[in-house]
Amino acid sequence: MKVRLSHIVKEYGYPNVEAFYKAFHKAETAYGDYQDSLKNWKQ
Repeated sequence: MKVRLSHIVKEYGYPNVEAFYKAFHKAETAYGDYQDSLKNWKQ
């Protein structure tokens, strides 16, 4: 499974799974912050 995952992330331009995870985590955090800000703005 690790080898397959490594090939998949490389196909999408990431050098390795760790780089993909860092980018994913950063995007996930930014999206969560956006959702929180949107919720507060609508109140």
